[in-house]
Amino acid sequence: MTIEKFIKNNKSAIRNTIEKFVDRETAKDIEQDVYVKLWKTSTYKKGMAFVKTVVVNTCKDFFRSKQYKISNLNNTEDTELLKVKDNKEVAENKIDNIFRQKLIKKAIDKLPPKMKEVIILYDIEELQQDAIAKKLQCPVGTVKSRLFKARKLLYDDLKILLE
Repeated sequence: MTIEKFIKNNKSAIRNTIEKFVDRETAKDIEQDVYVKLWKTSTYKKGMAFVKTVVVNTCKDFFRSKQYKISNLNNTEDTELLKVKDNKEVAENKIDNIFRQKLIKKAIDKLPPKMKEVIILYDIEELQQDAIAKKLQCPVGTVKSRLFKARKLLYDDLKILLE
């Protein structure tokens, strides 16, 4: 299979994966980098598992890049990265953590409103299920159901972090 045919068949899957990490404009640039890497290494011939690894690693490379750091100087959540100069391992761990946090936040934001509300109340604000039920004025079973469905959607959306 040629690289052109591979791109034609898998373009939307690759773009969707990239857009889980960054906005559409940045995704276009990263997508081009991915295609160049796939072409240079012929990784696309090994299957989608290898391709997804290349996609995720290219996104991580972007978050480590000087371009990303400069474009986000005013972003307080990322300024900590710029303070770390000496210990490369610590810097990479911080970058990976920011990367994971942004991915998780984006996935939570995509949830339907009722499920998003329950996930935030239970997993972030650490309220008990019965307290959530009182706050939302619904049965505890409804809270459990929404929590289960929300976690399933998050798992499907974030399983890339487990690879």
